[in-house]
Amino acid sequence: MDFAFNPDQRELRETLRAFLGRHATSNAVREAALGGDGFGRAAWERLVGEMELTSLAIPAEAGGTGASFVEVGIALEELGRTLLPVPYLPTVCAAAAVAGSAAAGPLLERIVAGEAVAVALDNAEALRASGDGDAVTVDGSARHVLDAPHAAAFVCAVELEGEPALVAVDRDAAGVEVVPEATLDQTRRQGELHFDASPATRLSAPGDGRAAVERGRAFFRQRVFGLRETPDADRAAQLGDLLARQSPTRGRGTHRLRGDTMHLFHRRFESCHFSGNGSGSPSGTGMRKTLRIIDIST
Repeated sequence: MDFAFNPDQRELRETLRAFLGRHATSNAVREAALGGDGFGRAAWERLVGEMELTSLAIPAEAGGTGASFVEVGIALEELGRTLLPVPYLPTVCAAAAVAGSAAAGPLLERIVAGEAVAVALDNAEALRASGDGDAVTVDGSARHVLDAPHAAAFVCAVELEGEPALVAVDRDAAGVEVVPEATLDQTRRQGELHFDASPATRLSAPGDGRAAVERGRAFFRQRVFGLRETPDADRAAQLGDLLARQSPTRGRGTHRLRGDTMHLFHRRFESCHFSGNGSGSPSGTGMRKTLRIIDIST
């Protein structure tokens, strides 16, 4: 099996690297991160306009380029080389979460057009939805939502009719409030979302909500952290989930963590670092998965 990039993928990497080399210098990144709202808006508009970067994550039938997650991963890696503060990661995560949804067409069109979307996928118990059909209302709050201050819409996991569901909420909808949160990493802003009977669109079909939410979460575990669900790696996967809910920064496996998260991370590592084969030995799949997380968090 050939794992090398094909010519189109190499061209994408080289083109994006050249663009970022000109427009995402250290000074430009510092100015965007510290000089305003933490959004490299000018670079973002060119990335999603001229380069159609968000289209990579959208199927051709929905107006995108129909690329694979390999191309999306190349884009994430190259953006991470410069730490350019743009909301690409949550936007493509939203696209992954709503893949196959019949009601997601308008949202996918907005992503293709370059609008940023944030995701809140670990707050189903805190966010409640009610209503019939695709039109619902959402109440509750979600914290530490990556790039929420820059998003035009939010894809959220909610509790609806006693089960998880996926909904889309427009930033300009009634009852929506976005409160910026202080973060250590100024290239990746976070926000707290508050919904008060906010109108939303149900994206997941009845009975498919749990699977739809997992698709979004799996994007972080499998595409960003490189984890796979296996019975003997459950504890390492839980650690991956913990890290995914925090503030990941793009890059070659680099993820900056808030100080309190790092403390908890060390405690979690102590509890799972010899869980590979259940005998105290550091060998086994669980240990290998854990070490992969260690590598990306340093």
